[in-house]
Amino acid sequence: MIESKEYIQFKNSFKPRISTFYEKLCNNAERIVVVKPPEDMRQKLQKAIDFCHLEATPEGCLTLAVLFIIGFLALTTAIFMIGLLQIMHVILFIVFAIGFGYYIMVYPYHVAKSYRIKASSDIMLAIVYMVVSMKSTPNLENAVKFAAENLTGPLGFDFKKLLWDVEVGVYTNVISALQVFEDKWKENNEEFVKSIDLLINSLYQAQEKRDRMLDEAINVILTGTADRMNKYARDLVLPTIALHMIGIILPVLIMVIFPMITIFLGGFVNIWSLVIGYDVVMPLMLYMFLQNIIQSRPVTFSPVDISDHPESQDADNFMLGSGPVKTIMPTTPTALLVAAIVSIIGIALFVYQPVFKLSTVISSSLVIIGISLGIIVYCYGKSYRVLKIQEEIESVEKEFDEAIYQLGYRISTGAPLETALKNSSENIKQFKIKGLFDRCISNMENLSMTFERSLFDDASGALKYYPSKMIKAMMKIVAESVKKGMNVASEAMLTIHKYLRNMHYTQEKIEDLLEETVSSLKFNAYVLVPAICGIVVAMSQIVMSIMVILMEKMQQTQGVTGVINFNPIPMIVDFKNTISPTELQLVIGIYFIELSVIMGSFIIAASYGENPVKKKYLISKILIIGIVLYIITMVMIGSVFSGLIESIIKLGVTT
Repeated sequence: MIESKEYIQFKNSFKPRISTFYEKLCNNAERIVVVKPPEDMRQKLQKAIDFCHLEATPEGCLTLAVLFIIGFLALTTAIFMIGLLQIMHVILFIVFAIGFGYYIMVYPYHVAKSYRIKASSDIMLAIVYMVVSMKSTPNLENAVKFAAENLTGPLGFDFKKLLWDVEVGVYTNVISALQVFEDKWKENNEEFVKSIDLLINSLYQAQEKRDRMLDEAINVILTGTADRMNKYARDLVLPTIALHMIGIILPVLIMVIFPMITIFLGGFVNIWSLVIGYDVVMPLMLYMFLQNIIQSRPVTFSPVDISDHPESQDADNFMLGSGPVKTIMPTTPTALLVAAIVSIIGIALFVYQPVFKLSTVISSSLVIIGISLGIIVYCYGKSYRVLKIQEEIESVEKEFDEAIYQLGYRISTGAPLETALKNSSENIKQFKIKGLFDRCISNMENLSMTFERSLFDDASGALKYYPSKMIKAMMKIVAESVKKGMNVASEAMLTIHKYLRNMHYTQEKIEDLLEETVSSLKFNAYVLVPAICGIVVAMSQIVMSIMVILMEKMQQTQGVTGVINFNPIPMIVDFKNTISPTELQLVIGIYFIELSVIMGSFIIAASYGENPVKKKYLISKILIIGIVLYIITMVMIGSVFSGLIESIIKLGVTT
């Protein structure tokens, strides 16, 4: 398809970066050979590709999958022919090639799901923007344009592309473009489609009925979201139990008996079996299971956009120093350095110590501490300053609801604009957003600015100090309404207050619905997982130490008495091939880290949807508390029981 220079520039400016590398691979594969999929598969793939605007074709996706499978199997065969692989490895590689090839083919489905989740978080705000715009000026094209200008991410791009298609003649008008846009979302969000229908139909109604239909559009999307979330909260109970059983209880049951298995069947079970099972297969299965749950989550609210905040640049790095002179320390290199230093110290300490000693296991835990600290430094450094900015903006946005009501009410009583601003500022003096009104008043009185310029002036506009895209968008409507008269402005402000209040109420209701489930998940992540992992490591070390001590004591007793007794332990116990407590600690420690990261991601995704900042911050908190509890539990259990059991064994042997 030939694209104009202007359209390419438009896409590069607004299209979200989705999967550029995958797109290039598909397009390059299609140049080598073309494998055509069946028609029904082609239609499904094309639908997913169109939904998320992937620059690929169904033929390219299937061709890339086929070429990968052929290439990987050819490489496996070549390595097998020179004797570097066994037949069992070949079978595993064949299964992997087919499985990963299938994933490559259906990858557009996963991208479309991810795109839908990210876009869905802005759906409610999109309807609010359009309704507020149409309340002020009943023009659908202006409403769509207003939403497109103030939305970011995938849905913002969809609205911008919709307007582009109208401009270049793909659709005759905005109404026909929106009707096609409805088809895209019909299967995923009926409330969104119904709300858009109400907006379209309101254009043909008288003023009073139009206002009722616009109000209904907001109620439909809010009520529908709350109902969906209520059902989702109920459905989340079973996955939470499954997570507890599959991710925590099942691994513990296996690990309780694993030390004995490795002692008696050391030649059949090696360390790599444990690594693949515990640190690869089990976390991967758990992650895929939880991802399916997250992808069924209804839409709620998008994360706060901080791009307009003056401190947003380099907010995901460490800032050292105070005052005008500050040093920026990049987060990623710092995290890698911390992880490397602590881990190397741990390796140096345990590598030359006796294998079955508790001190060796504790020394090896420095490797787990090092990896945890690296992740903690990375996640905390990438999130703590950004989260602070997010929370600051969220706080101001919640206060804006009350502030705009106070201003609208004062104006409705007939007070002049400046007087209404002053009186409203007095009534909200405990709020941070009070400064917005104070700066407006100062600009209007001291710099002779209009109300609109006092807000949006590039040099000294009041909104420069309150970088919220939502507040900025709403104040645009207010500023336009002021030009039409104080009555229109008052009505616009009170309307905005009503919609924002309902939106905040719905948000609080959703948080209440999820509170019990989220609390249970947090308890598992903060306490249960690290404590159980620490207990398993300590008990494994104790069991192995008991077997070693018993064997040594029985051999010593046999040598002292001179009696030739039959000692079966050396015949059935293989200490040379058994997995040491140190290796077991490393495997379980890595599993603990993986499980903490997975659970932190799941908690945030279930509570807030797509919010990478809160996800990183929660993961850092879980690991900080978890690694301390993991080490304390392991040391305490190991110290108490190993000393006690050793004393009992010595007493038994001497008697």
